[in-house]
Amino acid sequence: MERAASISSKCGWVGRLGLGLATLAGCAASADSATDEGGAGSGGMSLGTSSGGGVGPSTAGSGGSPNVSCTGGFLDCDGDATNGCETDPQSSAENCGTCGEACPTANGTPSCNQGTCAINCNPGFGDCNGSTDDGCETSVQSDTRNCGACGHVCLVGGCSLGSCQAITLLTGLASPTAIAVDGANIYWTNAGTQPDYADGSVMQMPIAGGPAVTLATGQKSAAGIAVDGVNVYWTACGSVPDYLDGSVMMTPIGGGALTTIASDQAFPFQMKLDATGVYWANVGSQANGFTDGSVQRAPLGGGSATALVSAATSPYGFTLDATSVYFTSYLNNDVEKAPIGGGAAASMVPTTGLPYFATVDATNLYWTNLGTGGGDGSVEMVALGGGSVTTLASQQKQPYGLVVDGGTVYWANHGNPGLGDGEIVAVPLGGGATTTLVKNQDMPFAVAVDATSVYWTSYGSANMNGAILKIGR
Repeated sequence: MERAASISSKCGWVGRLGLGLATLAGCAASADSATDEGGAGSGGMSLGTSSGGGVGPSTAGSGGSPNVSCTGGFLDCDGDATNGCETDPQSSAENCGTCGEACPTANGTPSCNQGTCAINCNPGFGDCNGSTDDGCETSVQSDTRNCGACGHVCLVGGCSLGSCQAITLLTGLASPTAIAVDGANIYWTNAGTQPDYADGSVMQMPIAGGPAVTLATGQKSAAGIAVDGVNVYWTACGSVPDYLDGSVMMTPIGGGALTTIASDQAFPFQMKLDATGVYWANVGSQANGFTDGSVQRAPLGGGSATALVSAATSPYGFTLDATSVYFTSYLNNDVEKAPIGGGAAASMVPTTGLPYFATVDATNLYWTNLGTGGGDGSVEMVALGGGSVTTLASQQKQPYGLVVDGGTVYWANHGNPGLGDGEIVAVPLGGGATTTLVKNQDMPFAVAVDATSVYWTSYGSANMNGAILKIGR
């Protein structure tokens, strides 16, 4: 019997190696001889070994050869009959789907799932072409078309250590704050230098590159900005510490005479435009605990300002749509709305964490919660008609200005003074994972977007080290 098993093993090898008929005949003859010598007799049976799915019975009849068959989907891929059908092609990375079909290992750990290869990429690599044939072929540390993750394209700047690199457009600025873009230019306000910020200014530069133009100087704590096809508009918060002499101003694009739209405003901060008017929120006076804030409107063509909302508490964030004005009550931890033609404001949703900047699209209101500065800020969303709040991002480092465009919310994480830990971050409108577009920024303040790029102001942690930067979307 032992000799018969040995010869059966050899004959099994012959069959698998595809040797010629003469060799097979020799094996058959050897098997007959072994059977005769061992006395198994015609029709005798010997059982093969079993591994995994097992080996079926080996039947040695008179003049026949052993017959070894695998069951349960297992295969004999090593050609060794002594360990039976050792391979599960549904899970073997070396024999995935069939014997000899090894899953690629380039820059990752392969696996086999239901007979199909997969790969878990090593840190810094990605399977960006969707094919496991070449493993994790892409370095997401340096590929400008797959920077940090597959499909994240650096439209401007390079890719280093998995992050798109920002392009610095202008440096040496005095605390730049708000920013706006159109098809031709970038516009921004500079709050000015400490301690009194009396030298604030308004500037523009070509979006395609070129020298910056100063549109206005001597603007006390210049803050919000807006632009239409003809003019640039901005707010100047006023003199520190009370901000009682704030103003709303206008000048033609490219420069020209300054026009005062409104004066003696109590800390005008964010502003917006529609087809007929300019709107802004007065945060209020420090002497009154910022409870004398208001929302104001003035005609674009000139005329007196009208208070749409009075006795608002610290309305820092401000935005509007065709029917309503919206603002954040920073000290009251509330988000409120009022009719665009004027009337009482109503709470949309109480919030926590010091609501700061705000923006709106056709269906939702978005705002940033500043938090305590310890990385507990957030970005929130609520339907324009009210309802439950959706947190789009949490654990943010003092999120400031935000903008919504093309199904994505972008915002600036201001970070902490002197630490250079600011960020520009994005998240899908429907929620999901956040994407940090750029890190290690010096106190970014506000953002703007166009079809290809995200632009932001870097306030800077010291006088005259602010900057204007951009990065690909």
